[in-house]
Amino acid sequence: MLVSVLIPTYKRLQFLKRAVEDVFAQIFSDWEIVVSDDEVGEGETWKWLKEVAAKDQRIRIFKNDGPKHGQVFNVNNGLKECRGDWIKVLFDDDRMLPECLEKMLAAARRVPGVAMIGCRAQKWRNGVHVGDEKDFAKGDIDVISKDDCQMAVLKFDRWNGRTPTHMLIRNDAIRAGALMPEDGRYNVPVDVVWFSKILNVGSYVMMRDVLVQQREGEVASVTSGARADEQNLDKELFLAYRDVYDALHQAKKKCITWRAVEGEINGIRGIYHLKCGRFGLGLKMILKMLKSIRAPFLTLRWLLQESFPGHFPATNRQSL
Repeated sequence: MLVSVLIPTYKRLQFLKRAVEDVFAQIFSDWEIVVSDDEVGEGETWKWLKEVAAKDQRIRIFKNDGPKHGQVFNVNNGLKECRGDWIKVLFDDDRMLPECLEKMLAAARRVPGVAMIGCRAQKWRNGVHVGDEKDFAKGDIDVISKDDCQMAVLKFDRWNGRTPTHMLIRNDAIRAGALMPEDGRYNVPVDVVWFSKILNVGSYVMMRDVLVQQREGEVASVTSGARADEQNLDKELFLAYRDVYDALHQAKKKCITWRAVEGEINGIRGIYHLKCGRFGLGLKMILKMLKSIRAPFLTLRWLLQESFPGHFPATNRQSL
C-alpha cells in the first residue's frame, strides 16, 4: 500500500530538508515523496530538489507552473501528482513523528470505507513545545460515519485533526475531484470546505495518538496572517460554511437550517470575542445568535464539548 507524502513548499529550504528527513525516518517504508515548489523559476530550493531526486527515485518533484500561486494552488498541484493509495500532506514547516504513517495506516485497515484519518498534534510555538492538543475522542479510535460527517462539520463537532498536516487522505477522494477550493473568498477556513468534499467519499476516523508536530511562529503562514484581522475571519467563516451547507442541501442530504448554522457561528465567535476583550463585537454576535431558536443549544453543546473533551459530540460516533 503506497503512501504519497505531499510536501508543498515555497522558499523555506531549511524546513523542507527537515520535512524530507522526517519521511525517511518513518517506520513504514512504502512511501513516495511528492514536492510541489511554488517558487517561480529555479531558485535555491529547486536546485536542491533536483539533486536529491536524482539520488532517490522515490522523491518526485514538480513546479507549480500554473498562472496562480499560493498555498491552495500549490497543494492542488501536488495532489494531482500523487500516485499512492493514501496521501499524507506535510506542510514544510510542520513535522511527522516516526510512527505516523504506520499507525495511521493501521487505523485505515480497521475501518473499511474510511476517507480521511486525523490524529492529534504536539503544539510548538516559536520553537518551543507548549503541549499536546486536546483529545476529543472517546476511544483509541472513533469513527464518524459518512452520513454523519457533513452534519458534524456544520455543527462544529470537535474532532482530533484540524489541518491537512493532521490528516491521511484516501486518494480516491482526490481522483473524484475533492481538491481545495480555489475561488479565494476565504483563507483560514479553506480546510473545512476541503475536508467536507473529501468526506463525501467515506467516513472519518479520529485517532487519539499524537503523530505530528504543528509548528507556529517559526515562519509566517497563511493562518497567522489571516488571524490578524479577526473580523475578516468572521466573514470568511460565514462564506465557507455556507458553501458546505449549500453542497449538502443540493445533494438532498439531511441537514439543519442555514439560520441555525449562521446562529452557531455567531455564538461561537461571539464567545471568542468576549474572551479576547472585544465586548461590543462579542455581544453583537451573541444577539445575532438569538435570532435562531436552535443556535443557542448548538452553541452550548459546542461549549460543553470544548470544556469536556471526549463528551457531548454533535453526531454519533463508534469507538473502536
